[in-house]
Amino acid sequence: MKPTLHLFALSLLGLLLAACHETADDNTEFSNWQERNESYFQQKYLSAVNGTALQDKTFVLTKWSLNDSITTKAEDHIVVEVLEEGTGSGCPLFTDSVRVHFRGHTIPTNASPDGYVIGSSYEGTFYEQIARPRTLSVSASTTVDGLATALQRMHIGDRWRITIPYQLGYSIADYTPTTTTGWISVSVPAYTTLIYDVKLVGYYRH
Repeated sequence: MKPTLHLFALSLLGLLLAACHETADDNTEFSNWQERNESYFQQKYLSAVNGTALQDKTFVLTKWSLNDSITTKAEDHIVVEVLEEGTGSGCPLFTDSVRVHFRGHTIPTNASPDGYVIGSSYEGTFYEQIARPRTLSVSASTTVDGLATALQRMHIGDRWRITIPYQLGYSIADYTPTTTTGWISVSVPAYTTLIYDVKLVGYYRH
């Protein structure tokens, strides 16, 4: 083989290997996504119900439309970690609007150890002094069942980290908003466990 052709062949081989490597990385980022998300939530749920969570104030809540006594399935619950306790005396109703600071993300991945951000009411690090809360409806179609469950148990001033199984989130199909909505601003893959950091600032009765 002539030197010029030899160098060209080596260069082409390098490009092909790089392309294959990138494709493999892309595929593994969300490989076994359903299994990984189910396992992540199951561990959080069992840790909370068995009292083995590292946090002192972690508990589970049954989906708002179900009676606690009729279900023992993990996927009918959300896991709540209390980050700050509020002093409000009441809680929002399903028909109310709320004012909240929030950020939502996926479970951790190889490329994003903190998970991919899927929606947020603020940029960068949360500083309550400068952050502007968002007004949302508890019953809105974009407020998934898991979030609606949490909001109806929160008091003004509460800040919770909420872990939601995909069954109470965007379920078994990819969710792509037609416009930027309150809770979500990017597409969410099917079977995604949702993790939200939410602080309730106020609510309005309708």
